[in-house]
Amino acid sequence: MTRALIGTDPDQVPRNAFLGDLARMNSEELSAMVTNGITQKLSTTGLGAINDLRNTVFERGVPQDIFGTGMTTGLARAGADGIGIAGFANEEYGSLIVNGQWMDSSIGPAYNRIYFRNGRMWFQAMNTATSWGPWIEVATGMTALGKSLLTAADLAGALTTLNLLGLGNSTDLRYNSYEKGAPNAVANKGLAMGLARGGSDGLAIPALGSTTNQYGTLLVMAGYPDLSGGPAYNRMFIRNGRMFIQPYSSSTAWGTWTELAATTSIPAGIKTFETSQLTITSGGKMTIAHGLGAAPKLLNLQLVCVADALGFVAGERLLIAPHVLYDAPNSGNRMNIIHTLTFDATNVYVFFSNRFYLADKSTATTNIGESTYAVTNNFKLIVGAAA
Repeated sequence: MTRALIGTDPDQVPRNAFLGDLARMNSEELSAMVTNGITQKLSTTGLGAINDLRNTVFERGVPQDIFGTGMTTGLARAGADGIGIAGFANEEYGSLIVNGQWMDSSIGPAYNRIYFRNGRMWFQAMNTATSWGPWIEVATGMTALGKSLLTAADLAGALTTLNLLGLGNSTDLRYNSYEKGAPNAVANKGLAMGLARGGSDGLAIPALGSTTNQYGTLLVMAGYPDLSGGPAYNRMFIRNGRMFIQPYSSSTAWGTWTELAATTSIPAGIKTFETSQLTITSGGKMTIAHGLGAAPKLLNLQLVCVADALGFVAGERLLIAPHVLYDAPNSGNRMNIIHTLTFDATNVYVFFSNRFYLADKSTATTNIGESTYAVTNNFKLIVGAAA
């Protein structure tokens, strides 16, 4: 016959090797003994007590070392002298949680380690019974949007929303409020982009006429929560290298379409010519064939600085024009022609005198001799023409 541990016959109650002779304890003594035993057991796991895990299997060991130990937490080091998280030096302390929730390696996911230090958190899963996987930092300062994207369902929803905006996917805006509606139809919808028609069947851009199915990319910008921010509402249409923009007029009407840039090329029928950088010779004459087939209607001369001089730096350009200088002190009151420019249907003719007048950019002063030397040695000439 089996008796309860606390019975009337103390001699028939077995002694407990850890708790002592239970039969000879009163209830207060038994309660204190059990509580003390539980406290000692819990303290070894780090619950309710300081637990130093440095140089133990929890910090330095492999997964099989902690099989069957359940959860243990305590002080550990982050660097190579501890759990080995990259980027930490020795003696950098934090809190380590080790989960060993099974008895062998058959359930690998039951084994993992989590480390906390200075507001940052890392996670490490078991790789094999003899090796841990890499430490992965878990973001602890994510925004609400960032956290929502952690779930596949929310990510799919976000991508759907982006696709509706034309980001990362083609979007058809034909026939809907973005193409055919007024500003109040897109209020508080932010930015949308997609396929639209520019002609009378769509956006009705006057410059595109009545031809239908003139497809292009439409950007609708509704950048304010309500229509009180009218200037923040605009539409832009891009087609075949041309760009049009339309402002807000009223809640029920868009403004006038304006073309921003139809082309960046020279209009048809205009011929242009430009030389390479030409060497300037004091007292020299240049004959330059322009190939325009007619006398130029426009001409320009540019000096290009190729080496720092007279306050100019290499790469700077300046326009120059034919001119004369009254050089009374040095030339006996005669007009000293600096350079002349003439042209015909075949050539452009440029003549430089043997004395140049170019003011120092940094000092606004001129020394004819220095200027002449500086121009011929540090500047090149470019001649441009159009007909």
